[in-house]
Amino acid sequence: MATLNPLSWFGLSGAERKAVSPLKEMGRANIQMYGGFLVSPERNPKLQGQEKFKSYSEYASNIAIIGASLRFYTGLLTKAKWTVESVDDSPTAKDYADFVYRNMEGLETSWERVVRRASGFKFSGVSLSEWTAKRDPDGAITYRTIETRAPASIVQWDLDDNGDVRGFIQRDPNTSQEFYLPRAKVILLTDDLLTDSPEGLGLMRHVVESAERLQAFQVLENRGYERDLRGTPIGRAPYSALAEWAGDDEDRQALARSHLGNIESFVKLQLKGSDTGAVFDSATFTSQSDTGQSVSSVPQWGVELLQGGATGLSDMAKAIERLNMEIARVFNTEGLILGQSASSQALSKDKTDNLHASVASTLSDMRSAFDKDFIGPLWELNGFPEDMKPRFEIEDVAKRTAEDIAETLANLARAALQPDDEAIDYVRGLMGVPNAPDATSLVTEV
Repeated sequence: MATLNPLSWFGLSGAERKAVSPLKEMGRANIQMYGGFLVSPERNPKLQGQEKFKSYSEYASNIAIIGASLRFYTGLLTKAKWTVESVDDSPTAKDYADFVYRNMEGLETSWERVVRRASGFKFSGVSLSEWTAKRDPDGAITYRTIETRAPASIVQWDLDDNGDVRGFIQRDPNTSQEFYLPRAKVILLTDDLLTDSPEGLGLMRHVVESAERLQAFQVLENRGYERDLRGTPIGRAPYSALAEWAGDDEDRQALARSHLGNIESFVKLQLKGSDTGAVFDSATFTSQSDTGQSVSSVPQWGVELLQGGATGLSDMAKAIERLNMEIARVFNTEGLILGQSASSQALSKDKTDNLHASVASTLSDMRSAFDKDFIGPLWELNGFPEDMKPRFEIEDVAKRTAEDIAETLANLARAALQPDDEAIDYVRGLMGVPNAPDATSLVTEV
């Protein structure tokens, strides 16, 4: 009986299965590109190509919870202090670390601005910052500026066969002139968790649908306040009676149109002003019966609201609040909304801890990218030894209250540790307080 080869079901023969060197890359990144233009699986036309970044900018500018979340997140992120850690404690290694630190401080662009703008990859999916070098009087090559290059201005990508970026083609928004930016000259950060595309994905993509619904609901809420949201205004007028009265008389027809036009324009009124009002004929309908003419209580002219099962203002407010919370949850900034309703202090602390963890993760990604794209080019330009290359360190951004610090110090005092135990200074360093004083310095002569 012949042995079935499952690979043949897909047009593959057993002969094509062969050993592959572990030093050779066989797979490919899941990126589609034609002529330098990325092919996106995105179906929303507002999120395709360069329009995506323009839409993100519009949402951040016009939707309060998105703008507040971005500013709160980046504000917390930029508070973290960046330092440079040498490879060892030798004077030479520390000199190299000082050289990197002087490059940070000597930029024409402030380091805080560089970090803040570069952190945009977390939201839009990608950030690009181009560095420009200069030669110092002592012959060393240092950085002069680091400037952001808007992702919306990148029209084409230069990728190798494995999907790695080799460069970018940027279009000047004023002159439409195109420039080639080599990858080695750019600090590149990409949110590549859910995609292999060099444009990344970003948190903003996860709030687009909620943002569009939120804008639509806010329009409905505004209209509801203007029209009280209880129904659609309808007007009543004796059209048949006016038509019969006017007959073929053009003057009467014009007068009838004038009367009807007043009530029709009033019903279509979108926004009530402080002097908005209307006066209608008070005549009521009459009917003729065998017993004579009877007068109805229903007026011939009037305006009322057509009632229906539509939601009211309170329901609309709840929907808007829910969408705001959904968006804030994506950015880990629910703390901006907590307090509108009853919430526990423990819940608030948990939300704050989650935000700090998210910011710490973003800073970790940024540190790795700046180690490669900031320190790396400095070493190549100056020909420094590779084994002396330092690395960035970023302090923890977690907020510590005086109560937390006091409690930790009290626990250290009660712990069964020797006065010279290194764990004491390590824990004090984590809390951001000075090292413990030398035990010998506390001994006073009698």
